[in-house]
Amino acid sequence: MSPDFLLEMAWKSALLVLTGLALVLLMRHRPASERSLVLRLTVLLLLLLPVAALFGPRLAVEQPGIMADLAPAAAPAPMPRPAAAEPATVLPIAPTSPALPWQALLIAAYGLGVGIVLSRLVAGVLILRRWTRAARPLVHPLWGAAYDRALLRAGVRRRKVALLLSRQTPSPLGWGLRRPAILIDPATAARDEQAEAVLAHEMAHVARGDWPALIASRLALALFWFNPLVWLLDRRLSEQAEEAADMHAIRRIDPAAYAQTLLNCAAPGALALPANPMVANSDISRRIMAVLDEGARDRAARSRPASIATALACAAVLASAAAIAAVEVRPRVAAIVPSPVSLPTSVEPASAVSTPTEVAAVSTADAAAWPAPAPAPAPERAAMPDPLGAVVAEAVANPPAPPAPPPAPVAPLSPPTPPGPASPVAAAAPIAPVSPVPPVHVRVVKMPKITRESLLQSMGVTEAYVTAMATAFGIRIDEDEVVSLKALGVTPEQVRDWRAAGLRRLSVDDATQLAVLRIKADYVAGMRQAGLGDISVDDLSELRAMGISPEFAARARREGRAESVDELVEYKALGWR
Repeated sequence: MSPDFLLEMAWKSALLVLTGLALVLLMRHRPASERSLVLRLTVLLLLLLPVAALFGPRLAVEQPGIMADLAPAAAPAPMPRPAAAEPATVLPIAPTSPALPWQALLIAAYGLGVGIVLSRLVAGVLILRRWTRAARPLVHPLWGAAYDRALLRAGVRRRKVALLLSRQTPSPLGWGLRRPAILIDPATAARDEQAEAVLAHEMAHVARGDWPALIASRLALALFWFNPLVWLLDRRLSEQAEEAADMHAIRRIDPAAYAQTLLNCAAPGALALPANPMVANSDISRRIMAVLDEGARDRAARSRPASIATALACAAVLASAAAIAAVEVRPRVAAIVPSPVSLPTSVEPASAVSTPTEVAAVSTADAAAWPAPAPAPAPERAAMPDPLGAVVAEAVANPPAPPAPPPAPVAPLSPPTPPGPASPVAAAAPIAPVSPVPPVHVRVVKMPKITRESLLQSMGVTEAYVTAMATAFGIRIDEDEVVSLKALGVTPEQVRDWRAAGLRRLSVDDATQLAVLRIKADYVAGMRQAGLGDISVDDLSELRAMGISPEFAARARREGRAESVDELVEYKALGWR
């Protein structure tokens, strides 16, 4: 990478970002989802700009001159005749240390900036990954119902998004590509009446793919960190993504209640991470005004997935990016105008020139008696060399020699000798016969036919296992339920232990839920001994998902902090230990 290429990327990226931001400004009366689409396309083209500039078609454009098309310059002033040169005094040069070239310093500074921005991005992703690993599933009836409704309204496939409770996150946020995760802080989890608004907002981010767009914007920021317009583009993209998620959430939620949720979820420090936070303090006022603006809500409700304005804006960004990437500015070459040469008008004929035939000898004394010739006056202007006049003078002084006589005629060539008879071609040697390929013996192996009975037998679902499970449950169960229980490792002994611990009316679905959460019979018995007598499988699953142990439940009841399962979950979500 050269400094010239960095300079080229600087002005090209500035033009591309200015085009995208100008189009978004013209679309200020369009929904935020359409403006966000134009900004995403700008970010994508910004990432492809170096590749297109290096390997794409080139359109050479001459650099415009500042002082072009001026009058021809005057002839240079004559240089004075130098006087007799005096011997110069040579001084020794002190040795100096070699200076570091500025090109290397510029490239090193660019690499340092890229490394700083990329390190911040990687550190943020690692922090989110650590928070997600330390988080636990958020199991709550209201949050679960709001989760199902948000999945349905956003059009996200079920069980694709993980709903987790995290103590580290300052406010609700979502992140992830293959398996997105929504992290809920304990304070927000305690306000279960706001679950609908929070999950609708975060599910909108997942459905729109805002997190991959955010990562692409941060990568563009790392490549063009020296361009302040790229930082502005990253900020505008985050703002439009949040506003688009807000407009999606308030379609079925009261705007005033949603604005109150934004105020309650505001927390500092979430914007620095590469995630989609529910609220950042820097843009909360603007978002609340947009939510309460009836005109903005109407525009969002009437928006279509692909409007004419959005299509035209995207086409304009594509055309601008193609033109900007193809332009190659070359330096202007100055035109060399030759100075006019004066040609002689007449030449004295050679006959008029007198040529002396003999010169008299002059003695030394007579030569000394003659006066010295006066020095010629210095010309006021240096004469320009006249190459044409010199050629003419030389031609006059040295006339050309007479032409030589024509050469003697050349004798005619003898006729060519006819070629002799061609020698016979030797016959090719016969090709040796190829040995035959030995036959290949193929053995056909007949695979045994796989039946349902053989498949169940290989999984360990035998008739004895089916009978034992039916006896343990006390009800009749079909083969599919038995296969799912066997895949989870449920044994008849575990079923009997669960029922003996107090779960008398245990169904196959209950056993599946207990096996998935790894709830043993001693956990059930411990919760009953802690004072939660008639406890259901759903209550046990919620307590286990929140990390509530029988000892925690017993201590909370002794201290009078919690009496029911809901109170235990609430106190645990608030961080009480």
